[in-house]
Amino acid sequence: MVLIPVDRELLQRCVERQPDAWRAFVDRFIGLVTRVVERTAASRSMTLNATDREDLVADVFVAILANDMAALRRFQGKSSLATYLAVIARRVVVRGLLARAGVPPLAPIAHDAPSNAQGVEERIGNQQQVAHMLQGLVPAEAQ
Repeated sequence: MVLIPVDRELLQRCVERQPDAWRAFVDRFIGLVTRVVERTAASRSMTLNATDREDLVADVFVAILANDMAALRRFQGKSSLATYLAVIARRVVVRGLLARAGVPPLAPIAHDAPSNAQGVEERIGNQQQVAHMLQGLVPAEAQ
C-alpha cells in the first residue's frame, strides 16, 4: 500500500509547519490513535478510564511531535501513513501501559545477542498487531 495523495499533502504541510496543518493531522488520525489505545489495552486485559485513554492518546501525539516531528520526517512512504502511525501509537501505548502498571522499562539488548533476532520477532508481532487493528477499522480507514 502506498501513501495516498491526501496523506502526502497533509504530511508535507505538517513538516513545513503550515497554519492549521497539525489540527488537520490530529482530526484525521485521532480515531486511529484512539482505536489503537483501546485495542492495545484490551489485548493486555487492561481497562482504561476516559482520563487514562485521553492521556495515552495525547502521549502518542506528543511522541509524533517530539524532536521537531522526527517521526513524521522519518516516514519513507513504504506503507500507508495510517499503518506507520498505528505502529508508533502501539509502541507508545505499550510503554505507557507498562509504566502505569509499574513495570520497569526493558534493559537494553546484550551486545553478544544476534542483532536482528529481536528485530525480526518485534516486526512480526507489530505486523500481526497492525493487521488485527486494521480489521477493526471501517474499510475506508483501513485502506
